[in-house]
Amino acid sequence: WHPFSISSAPSDGQIKMCIKNMGPGTWTERLFTLARDAEGSEDPWPVQLDGPYGPPLQPLLADHKGVLLLAGGIGITQPHSVFRELAAYFQENKALPGGLKFVKLVWVAQSDQVFDLFHSSISDCLTGIPDSIMAAEFYSTKPSKGTSTGILVKEGRPDFRELYEAGGKALADDETLFVQACGPARMVEDAASVARGFPSVSFDSALFTF
Repeated sequence: WHPFSISSAPSDGQIKMCIKNMGPGTWTERLFTLARDAEGSEDPWPVQLDGPYGPPLQPLLADHKGVLLLAGGIGITQPHSVFRELAAYFQENKALPGGLKFVKLVWVAQSDQVFDLFHSSISDCLTGIPDSIMAAEFYSTKPSKGTSTGILVKEGRPDFRELYEAGGKALADDETLFVQACGPARMVEDAASVARGFPSVSFDSALFTF
């Protein structure tokens, strides 16, 4: 058994996962080989699934008025699912759930080409939604030739303190910002450490160790 985050949203009507091949000799490399060899085949795959695990989204949002989703590398899968679901809610209701004022996704990766995995989906989410309500930013620590989609990628790592301060300025003094982080342990720990200096920030770690 190996745990994987669902990258699709509940409203999509189907389950999608994005699994990273971790290299020769790994379980994910064998899975990749199996999938590659079976491409184009009509023979069914027997698959055993258990889950999903983890708390539902709505109780986590509680009465917070802003949401900041932090993703590192392939850790985008879970924040992407949340982002898609909130965007779908807005598209249907012309408002975010629970009185939320804004949702922001910040994704950082080593290679900017990684962003091609979900850029089309994220762009679809944002169609027709004002930037002040839903937005996404991309950071690359080792920028290369750029993405095939030509999206704007900022060099370096996001400054969590600046992100929390910006989120707070968009809220009233008595309103709170919900921050959820998923990615490498060091990134999540750094984001959590900075959050402890902001009383108005409610931090949730989506880090999964296995």
